[in-house]
Amino acid sequence: MEQKGDLDEKISMAMIVILFGPSMILASATINNNSTSPNYTMLVAVYGVICVSALIVLWKLLNKYSNYKLGLMGERAVGEELNKLMLDGCHVYHDFKFNDDDDYNIDHVVVAPSGVYCVETKCSRKRKGLPERKEHEIVFDGEQLHYPHNTNSFGVEQTRRNSTQLAQWLSSAVGEKIYVKGILTFPGWYVRETKMAKNLRVLNPKLIRNYIASQKEKVLDPELTQQIVHQLEQRCRNVEM
Repeated sequence: MEQKGDLDEKISMAMIVILFGPSMILASATINNNSTSPNYTMLVAVYGVICVSALIVLWKLLNKYSNYKLGLMGERAVGEELNKLMLDGCHVYHDFKFNDDDDYNIDHVVVAPSGVYCVETKCSRKRKGLPERKEHEIVFDGEQLHYPHNTNSFGVEQTRRNSTQLAQWLSSAVGEKIYVKGILTFPGWYVRETKMAKNLRVLNPKLIRNYIASQKEKVLDPELTQQIVHQLEQRCRNVEM
């Protein structure tokens, strides 16, 4: 929410410059009773430069705001799906931070009898893709994500890194080795895995509940689960999105 407030403030400032600049110039001309003086011409030229700059900044800010809004909607959609896991006896947390001063967070954490899961959400708009690719599908080959329009690994290493860091933090906090499984999810996309990656699944949000429920091996006993839950509750919000 802090990021949204910062963006709102910058967008407002850019719009003020664009909208009220002409009024300031007109007021200056009226006060001086001369719209042909060199000073007035210079003022118009300066405003023109400032206005163009403000328009460029505003365009970038609006794009950033649009991406932020898309990401927020995606996280909420994933959070709603994950909250259904509470019906299965799981604990669900959102917006985990290792420290209060951290600039980044882990989107979601699920604690189930089968273990701890680190869930990262990535949102991407659908675009017209290459002829041989489906426009609604992301294919994960174990290392790379093949979108309709390009190929990258954005989010893969982040999920792995966050899973490792969360495992280290929890292990230190409870005094026992804790393993964390990573899940990278893409709201609104059909996701197909052609090769299984170690300690990482790439899934549509609606498939996460079935995946976690299908893990029959119980690696966390009630006592250890309670210790983990206690640590997570100190650092992130439970249930609400």
